[in-house]
Amino acid sequence: MVLVLILRPPRHKAQDRQTEKEQDLKSKIIAAITFFFVGIYGGFIQAGVGFIIIAALNLITGWSLVKINSVKVFVILAYMLSSLAVFVASGQVEWVLGLTLAVGNGAGGWLGSNFAVAKGDKWIRIILVVTVTAMAAKLLGLFELLGLNF
Repeated sequence: MVLVLILRPPRHKAQDRQTEKEQDLKSKIIAAITFFFVGIYGGFIQAGVGFIIIAALNLITGWSLVKINSVKVFVILAYMLSSLAVFVASGQVEWVLGLTLAVGNGAGGWLGSNFAVAKGDKWIRIILVVTVTAMAAKLLGLFELLGLNF
């Protein structure tokens, strides 16, 4: 996924104006199948689904990373609300921690979305590549090999 983000050329604003009529039936079918399986993964696992949504939208649509990120945030909101309802119904919500996290997420979302709109795709791409690379290194245990335990 890191290679996709690095090697994929940045989108131009004109490509965002692609209408549904301009998309052929084959690409719509591929998109529907892809997002069905992304939805299953997101609904069941949820971990890292944001990166998967970004990668899928980047490969399938002609959208900018700013637009892709806005769609991703909306989709994840739907996941979170439905998951929250299940956890509330079963009495498994840690309200103080959850609300604290929600306030932090809200502040980060506000700052991040303003940054994305102001700076555009170039900066989003840099941040994504750094973040995904760091996450991959952590999951592969590279930090521990270097004696960096965090």
